[in-house]
Amino acid sequence: MLAYKGFKNDLTCTLGRGTYRFKENIWHEEKQANCVQNGFHCAEDPLDCLFYYPDWDTSAYYLVEAAGDIDEDGRDSKISCTRLKLLKKLDMFDFVNAAVEYICHHPERKIDNRTHGKIHVKKSEGRAKKDGAVIVYGEAPMAAGPDGSILALIKMDQGNNIAGVCVRKVDGTHCKPDTWYQI
Repeated sequence: MLAYKGFKNDLTCTLGRGTYRFKENIWHEEKQANCVQNGFHCAEDPLDCLFYYPDWDTSAYYLVEAAGDIDEDGRDSKISCTRLKLLKKLDMFDFVNAAVEYICHHPERKIDNRTHGKIHVKKSEGRAKKDGAVIVYGEAPMAAGPDGSILALIKMDQGNNIAGVCVRKVDGTHCKPDTWYQI
């Protein structure tokens, strides 16, 4: 299954009693997978990675393939698995697109207003910070941000069905800085 994982920039993370360094495009294997106890941890919702690695300046985020024995957390979308492969490093635009895709595929799951590092999730209206992103959802979502920021809008009807999606980078040409956008 495809999932997402956060790391320190050097692709290390805490594993059991120590630190483990991952490598791209190879299978990493563990004997057991129990959330919080052992195995390789990752999340179905990329935004859940930001609970553990919120700082974009010191972290790296990947699309991963989780396989083998898989144990679900039950609290959020975190899982533990016995086999893990790093497939693709995500920049912030890729990460925001993955988060929007997850929200669109799971609109029934509770979406909270969240702020983790440079990415904000807001209901109805939100402003991205410099070098950051905002994901705004609701019946009439509105977003604005400075040059270089990422604006994501998810329009939902009253039944939480997805009615429209737009993800743009504020570039000064097609998407103007500090201008409010809607779908």
